[in-house]
Amino acid sequence: YLLITLLLIFPIIVKAEGSININCGENKVSINDTITCSITGYTTEEVSSIHAEIDVGDELTLESVKVDSIWLGDNDKILDLYTDENKTGNFNIATITIKAPSEASNKTISVNNITFSNKDFENVNISSASVDINIVEADVKTEQVKTGTVSLLVTFISLITIVTIYYLIKNKTKIYKIN
Repeated sequence: YLLITLLLIFPIIVKAEGSININCGENKVSINDTITCSITGYTTEEVSSIHAEIDVGDELTLESVKVDSIWLGDNDKILDLYTDENKTGNFNIATITIKAPSEASNKTISVNNITFSNKDFENVNISSASVDINIVEADVKTEQVKTGTVSLLVTFISLITIVTIYYLIKNKTKIYKIN
């Protein structure tokens, strides 16, 4: 009886939980190419606004940030977004495109200083999320195959042209001999 009485007198406080996830597919990008990553969230309580900071480091370049259609607000390296739809469970936040310049090596992309707010403006701090990106040299074998294919095609066209010219000259000579 004492336990039940205490539970009735002191209500149970349920703390909201949430998380952020970054997904970049294979987590691999070639030098001077771009990679697209999706940022998604999860929460046990309704979320009406999000604050988060995207960090791509000094060597990578954040080319674009496209927020999901339900969100309004500022969307750059610092996201200050809000919605009237009050999201719960899993939801999309944004898609980012990142470029790896020639001098870049393997790097980490992270989302930090994350705060979810509910419709009553109560904030819940969310743990940072990060993903390692493997930056690789362009595939030399693919470039060699492309170059070899073009060379073969040029050689084939040249051979056809030479045979055609030879045939025309040979037939033209026979026509003059007949007349």
